[in-house]
Amino acid sequence: MQRVFVLTAAAVGLAACADSHSATAPEQSRILANRAGGVAGAVYTSTNGTSGNAVVAYARNEEGELTRIGSFNTGGLGFGTGTDPLGSQFPVILSEDHSHLYVVNAGSNDVTVFDVQRDGGLVLRRRIDSRGSTPVSLAEHDGRLYVLNQGDNTVAELLGGGSHQSLPAGAAGASTIRVEGRTLIVSERNTNRLDLFPLDDDGRIGQPHTAASNGATPFGLDVAHGGLILVSEAGPNAVSSYRLQDLSFRLEDGSVPSNGKATCWVRLSPDERVAVTANAASASMTAFQVDRNGTLQQTAIGTLPAGSGPLDVDITQDNRFVYAVEANAQAIGAFRIGGDGHLTPLPGATGVGGTEGLAAF
Repeated sequence: MQRVFVLTAAAVGLAACADSHSATAPEQSRILANRAGGVAGAVYTSTNGTSGNAVVAYARNEEGELTRIGSFNTGGLGFGTGTDPLGSQFPVILSEDHSHLYVVNAGSNDVTVFDVQRDGGLVLRRRIDSRGSTPVSLAEHDGRLYVLNQGDNTVAELLGGGSHQSLPAGAAGASTIRVEGRTLIVSERNTNRLDLFPLDDDGRIGQPHTAASNGATPFGLDVAHGGLILVSEAGPNAVSSYRLQDLSFRLEDGSVPSNGKATCWVRLSPDERVAVTANAASASMTAFQVDRNGTLQQTAIGTLPAGSGPLDVDITQDNRFVYAVEANAQAIGAFRIGGDGHLTPLPGATGVGGTEGLAAF
């Protein structure tokens, strides 16, 4: 049944760009296997439950179809209610080798680490203090885990030396954390700026520098090798690309339109040829081709059910499928990515429960 947004596009752009159960056995006997004997891939989202956070896991087959595995408690607490209470990208991430899943517990100020099993299921390994309040976004780089604490405007490294820094004075609306090379980057949607922190050889976080965003309301961001940075802009509903140069940015392609509304999330494919945005207020996803110079060319728009509210987005390691949580529909939207960036809709998943963050492989 079609849903109707009751907020204005501007309000949705800000709001959308802002009880769990014990772990269960696989809910269908059909296991989607690859040649190695495990699943071809998996998709994860968190419930953000305020009385108990959990991760809902889905196995993925070679055709991109999803089969629910179960729900796995994080041991921590979620935070807030509404379409996007965390107002961030990457509250759920996979390690680079897909052996671990990391999930923020914004209501209990910690991060849960799961081991990822061959069937896509999860085993809770540990919880780590976020060293701040209201953790909302995560980044892993060279085996180190970094967290953005939105409540007290800090960043911290959790798996190594444990360095900790405050965001620059006046920070507001901190949304997303990523790492490229030896630079940690944070977007601030309310100040229209990007914060850059140097990392030393041991991953310790240095004092921040700031750079102005090309477009208003920089929300999500993703990074490529060679210092290419993509930033989604909820103000103009666009994406800008930058080249990282020491602790500054050079604009490569500025505010390329998504032709959607509330363009708050952006994800780059592993082969770095395609970027996809989720446009919450228009229930759509936009694909862009990305060249080595950072030039962006819109190639396709994928339409989701009206009012579904797509938020966090991820692309599988084989570059073939893209998934997004649909916060209002409590579902997962899915598309196959064509060689030219064309998006072909897939069934996805319904009846997910809570949806905050998404990670896929």
